[in-house]
Amino acid sequence: MKTMQFKKATRRSRRPLAGAALLLAGLLAGCAASPASDAPSAPQSATSQTATSEQAAAQQTGEAPALWSLQPSYTSAVPGARGVYEPYSGYGEVFVATCTDWETGTQTVLCDKPGCTHADASCPAALGPAQGADSRIYEIGDRLVWMVLGNGDGTADISDLDGGDRTPLAEGIPVTNTNWPYTDGAAVYWWDTNRFIRLDLNDGGIQTLYETTETDWWPVGVSGDTLVLRQGSMDKAGGVLRTVDTAGNAAKPTPLPDDARAVCAKDGRVYWLAPAGAGWAVQSRALDGGEAETLAELPDLAAESVPWVDGIYGGVLCFGANEAGQTHSYALDLATNTLNERPTAYAIDGELQPYSILCSNDNWLFVLTGVERRTVTSIGDDGALLTYQRGASQIGIMTPADYAAASLDARPCTRLDAWG
Repeated sequence: MKTMQFKKATRRSRRPLAGAALLLAGLLAGCAASPASDAPSAPQSATSQTATSEQAAAQQTGEAPALWSLQPSYTSAVPGARGVYEPYSGYGEVFVATCTDWETGTQTVLCDKPGCTHADASCPAALGPAQGADSRIYEIGDRLVWMVLGNGDGTADISDLDGGDRTPLAEGIPVTNTNWPYTDGAAVYWWDTNRFIRLDLNDGGIQTLYETTETDWWPVGVSGDTLVLRQGSMDKAGGVLRTVDTAGNAAKPTPLPDDARAVCAKDGRVYWLAPAGAGWAVQSRALDGGEAETLAELPDLAAESVPWVDGIYGGVLCFGANEAGQTHSYALDLATNTLNERPTAYAIDGELQPYSILCSNDNWLFVLTGVERRTVTSIGDDGALLTYQRGASQIGIMTPADYAAASLDARPCTRLDAWG
């Protein structure tokens, strides 16, 4: 199976898997690619430099370095400074690590072994087995962290950015929910259902920083060195917020408005959608409470619509809503409060779709720009011919500013072997 790993569509998901998203798990094909030695070199990027400078500043001031999300998406695609890292299973019995470069859009395997087929665990880019493993690759500063997680007994390796000098870092990692990883440059953190876990990137030490017996706490963002949690079902309104810092200190909960939905937090503020008259409004306030303000209104979005939030990238709040089966996508520039609805770009089974954000950071968005279907014929186990429809995703790269301006100008990605 040559696909990204997708998270289960449970109430823990940050958006409903409707329309295009329901088909993504079956359509988004991974790509065979040339070895990493053929890819452009990867100098330290702005993101890596920021991580390094934040750590240096924190050491000088005594403050804890800021957290940022490693995986703001609902797929196994992980954004880094160099590109998007994905496990790929198209070669054989194991997932191998690949990177799609932000600048070129080309996906490559992180392997420089001459003649390697990438088919088994002998490949330097091998992760976990292609079936039953939850594999991830995180780019943190000048290192890659290779994870095989999900069963409560995970492992981690660490390497150079090109995959070289890969060495074991830790084993027995007790993480069972891989949806919410974070880093401050010195460690990887997870919110694992009801506990905050830390993996030190220098010595491989594992700590449970905070644990609660209360249920239904879900991450909605980061602010400084704190993880922002919301208590309450993700598909319902209201709830309360609590922050937990990287030392394990939990703040007193603060209530959200009873009608707040699609909640996210960043840099000391919390954002949400709320019914307003016959439509909706985007509202915000300080994270620790205070008066809410309306940033933008959506009077034409029906009150019975189901909203979700993708996140805040490069100062742009990206969110959407399902209105009677139709997917709407919006981008709000938080510097100007300019709101644009994203245009539809393609159709799936007759349903028009806007671009879908697969993963992103403050510099780039990795977006689904279309789906191509073909009739495929193969031979079944019994020797009979099988004819069926198969889809291949078209993926592009664009900036948050272009996304906010409702542009459809996305640089196409080269994802070889899309039809397998």
